[in-house]
Amino acid sequence: MKLIIAIFLFIFSPLFVLPAQTIDLPGVEAEDEFRTGVMLFNSGYYNQAYMRFEKALSIKPENRLYRFWLGRSLLQNGYYSAAREVWMRLADEGYKTDFLRNRIDFLNRIYYKDDIPYQKRNFVISHTLFQNTDRGRLLFSAPMSVSADSYGGLWVPSFSTSEVLRFNANGREIARIKSGYRGFNKPFDVLPTDNPNVFWLTEFGEDRVVKVDRFGKETASFGGKGREDDRFWGPQFLAQDKDGFLYVTDAGNKKVSKWTAEGEFVLAFGKSVYPFPGFSMPSGIAVSGETVYVADQRAKAVYAFDRSGNYIETLTDPRLKGPEGLFNRNDAELIVADGQMIFSFDYDQKIFEPLTDAGSSGTRVTKAITDINGNLISVDAEENRIDFFCDINSLYAGFDAEIVSINTLNFPKTEMVVSVSNSLGEPFVGLDHTNFTVYEQSSPIADQVSVFSADAAEEMTVSVLVDRNLDEKKYASVFEYLTAELFQRSGHNDRFYLIAAEGKPVRLDEIDSPATAPLDEIKAFVSKMAGENQPAPTPRKLDVCLRDAMARLETAPTRKAVIYITNNRHSETQDFELYDTQRLVEYAAANHIGLYVVSIDEDGAEPSEEMKELADGSDGLALPYDDPAGIKKIVEHIKQKKTGFYLLKYTSASDGDYGRRYIPCSVELNHLSRTGWAESGYFIPRDF
Repeated sequence: MKLIIAIFLFIFSPLFVLPAQTIDLPGVEAEDEFRTGVMLFNSGYYNQAYMRFEKALSIKPENRLYRFWLGRSLLQNGYYSAAREVWMRLADEGYKTDFLRNRIDFLNRIYYKDDIPYQKRNFVISHTLFQNTDRGRLLFSAPMSVSADSYGGLWVPSFSTSEVLRFNANGREIARIKSGYRGFNKPFDVLPTDNPNVFWLTEFGEDRVVKVDRFGKETASFGGKGREDDRFWGPQFLAQDKDGFLYVTDAGNKKVSKWTAEGEFVLAFGKSVYPFPGFSMPSGIAVSGETVYVADQRAKAVYAFDRSGNYIETLTDPRLKGPEGLFNRNDAELIVADGQMIFSFDYDQKIFEPLTDAGSSGTRVTKAITDINGNLISVDAEENRIDFFCDINSLYAGFDAEIVSINTLNFPKTEMVVSVSNSLGEPFVGLDHTNFTVYEQSSPIADQVSVFSADAAEEMTVSVLVDRNLDEKKYASVFEYLTAELFQRSGHNDRFYLIAAEGKPVRLDEIDSPATAPLDEIKAFVSKMAGENQPAPTPRKLDVCLRDAMARLETAPTRKAVIYITNNRHSETQDFELYDTQRLVEYAAANHIGLYVVSIDEDGAEPSEEMKELADGSDGLALPYDDPAGIKKIVEHIKQKKTGFYLLKYTSASDGDYGRRYIPCSVELNHLSRTGWAESGYFIPRDF
């Protein structure tokens, strides 16, 4: 008892003094600025985040983590050179060296590609699907052709098993389609339609072309056995032009026939008409613009015709041994399957270039294509295999991934938006939960990670930016027409923001699901667009307004676009004082935003050169409002774009310490033989 009393007296004695604790007040302030910056960044406010990181570094200039995040904010704001410089210094200091140098290499390839020496393409096999699975199950036999869908997957007709197989982007079988009990009769080629679950198919054994849904139900057909122009004797490959007309090669009748999308016969060609010698064994076919290319296996040549079947020229090369399948890649080159080789024919240079080494492609490659992700894929009918190729120059570069945002409002439930691009900076689609591994504090997440692809959702978020420097009454009817057309073409889950371009951007309204919105809501939206009941506009600052319109879209994991409606009256000195067109294009690219310009110039003039530069640089469009395709063309262009966005959901096991602890996180990507890596971090809200 005496001991307890003695201790009590000692503790509360005036002589007992605790040692003073030194509090690093500047450090606390810097950490608070950093924490706020991270939360702003993860919410998509990249400019505000940048200013917070700058403030934190003004207090603790040597903090490497702060500098790493400063580089990230600079990149998202479109300042590539500045971001690269920050990261190069960090890498030289030994901080995240491998990761940062990979990111720097990616920036160099995408944004400074003119400074990189040309490297000849050489494709090597990165993955192969064989005839039998690992468990011995027959997967396919005699695959004669291959076609790509818009989600990174493939359609493959199995000639000998009378089926059509569908594979996802990882090469896993997801559907096996037959027609009735006996299946298709020697299916040869597949041509996907705008409907992802419907395709055209040539039935070699049935001498016809059929339209089939994903259940194998026939919805249309044409042809039939015969020697007439509208009949077939062994139909093989299919192609479609920009107007929807179908072209079918007929080996037995030595001709090509042209059909409407409804299956009505149009014409046939292939007979000898000087100087064209006539087909001896037509095989592959492809259409680029106004030109139809047809391979002749026996003649060892590719013939070019116009869309009416008039002969143009013959394409030959001594290395061609017997060309079969043809594929038009982006109207830039023709991919030719030729025995053991795969060639590219450059439309402009008029030369053939081997894409693979002799023998590395197989024994009889009947078709080679590039899928929506840019992968080269071929089928070998004799070796019964499907090969996935990758350019050796990009094989080891892998993917570029960026953790765009992290939502922890419902922590420990965590949502992460990840952007994935290939080595060329093109969005990569078709990945699923098997391709992602999430780490927090260097440990993999034990919880199952759910992955949702923005490309599969086909949603768009659009800022509609309108010049207020217009005669509102004069253009009100045009605004109403454009808006009505835009809403009519939109989907149920699309979102629109309305912003007026003045001295500063004026955010007027937003509307969800415009296709089903009440009429009064749409009319109110239109009246604001037309400037009714709005104060007189101030002198316009177009650069600031465009930047703000894009900023509204930063965190949306959807297809993103700014549609700018203008009277085409622009001044380069006044409209682009703070941000020039190049800076705006770089910002749009960093955030995957397309810029679209609709000119309502009363004289019918085309959009200005500055507007065209903005549209072209961001992969958008610049059109006069009376363009025949109009808003429909813009909406279709937006909807057809890839995003490469993935929403990852999981339950975190990390301790956020009531919002005080920084939680580092990363994502590892694996797809066939390529990998990718992204790093980020977050703080949870202080309410927890």
